Amino acid sequence: RKALPEVLVTTPESVSIMLARADAGIAMGGGSDAAVESADVVVEGFRPGVMERLGLGYTALAERKPSLVLCSISGYGQEGPYRMRPGFDQIAQGMGGLMSITGLPGQGPVRAGIAVADMAAGLYCALGVLTALLEREVSGEGQWVKTSLLQAQIGLLDFQATRWLMDGVVPPQAGNDHPTVYPMGVFPAADGLINIAASGEDMWRKLCEELGLQQHPHARGAEEREHEEQRRVHRRSRGDDAERGQQQDRREEIEQRRGGSHRGGPFSGTSRRPRGWRRSAPRSGRRRPAACPW
Repeated sequence: RKALPEVLVTTPESVSIMLARADAGIAMGGGSDAAVESADVVVEGFRPGVMERLGLGYTALAERKPSLVLCSISGYGQEGPYRMRPGFDQIAQGMGGLMSITGLPGQGPVRAGIAVADMAAGLYCALGVLTALLEREVSGEGQWVKTSLLQAQIGLLDFQATRWLMDGVVPPQAGNDHPTVYPMGVFPAADGLINIAASGEDMWRKLCEELGLQQHPHARGAEEREHEEQRRVHRRSRGDDAERGQQQDRREEIEQRRGGSHRGGPFSGTSRRPRGWRRSAPRSGRRRPAACPW
């Protein structure tokens, strides 16, 4: 079994430490760099040009060790007019289109509750590095893997971007509803809110049975509309019927009637934890955030 690759992560703090440790045999930008020589992967998050200035650009690293994989994470890529701008998750969410499709209709741009672009860029970096290491097993050569916050955020737009690329539709904000499938969203029950996801005619009919709406005309299946937009409006109206049915029931009763259908679920947050969720790790001396549901 082969040993795991060694990774050298460079940050402003680590470079400062290494620059100050010349007596340890680490020379940045000049001769032999013991840390680079022993590494399989170098990961850096500087603005474009900084690694070259330090003598650690890909060309210089490849000359020292052709099998080395370099991964660069920047705000806006290694080329282009924004390449020298610092990267911030908030800005990448806005420029990458996420904020325009998040939030209630007409609310204006809304930031996601977590650092989506930051984390996605790191995940794409890891995937690129793993792919480069696999290719190196065949060619024996390393590669320069590049990603950015903006690229990662755009890559996560998924079908919302496809709607514009294929049909010219600019996706609007849809709040807690699915943009194209109904009923799929958050609906009020007698004692709070519940998530419902019932896509497709079969799942819709079963949901109607669970909510006591078997006699509703739409529960037996609706005829296809000629235009896609009319079909979306029709399905949203069915969601309104489901909402009225749920207002007469408690979330717990709906959960019990659904059994193993998995068409819905409760919510977790800073103030409550879904029933049945348990902490799997032992408590330590440090307090965990209240929002963590485990």
